[in-house]
Amino acid sequence: MFLSQSPTATAGLVLFAFVASAVALGPDPVHLGTTEDFTILVKSGVSTVLPSVIIGNVGVNPIAQTAMTGLSLVSYPEGIYTTLDQVTGKLYSASNASPTPVKMTIAVGDMGTACTDAAGRVNSDYV
Repeated sequence: MFLSQSPTATAGLVLFAFVASAVALGPDPVHLGTTEDFTILVKSGVSTVLPSVIIGNVGVNPIAQTAMTGLSLVSYPEGIYTTLDQVTGKLYSASNASPTPVKMTIAVGDMGTACTDAAGRVNSDYV
């Protein structure tokens, strides 16, 4: 009853509840688009040494598959991607058969959009 008799206390209580819920939610997520399909996605190259293990897909674009060094790649029969014992996913590059080059162009574009979005965020307290 005390709170309903004091408009100031009620307004303060409502404001507190609003602020607490806004802080708990955090900022909107950075949307990754098609980059979510990759564990590693780069525009330059990938190099590794044994006995490294990569869990997920790897992609390079706009460069060719030869930019993946230290990897003994096994080409998929249709040439859309390659595989490797060290990688649980698939390896994609701009030099793979169609439709992979288009897929890689879109993924790298989405990566740039996500990086621009993340870099432009005002609140740097979130990762």
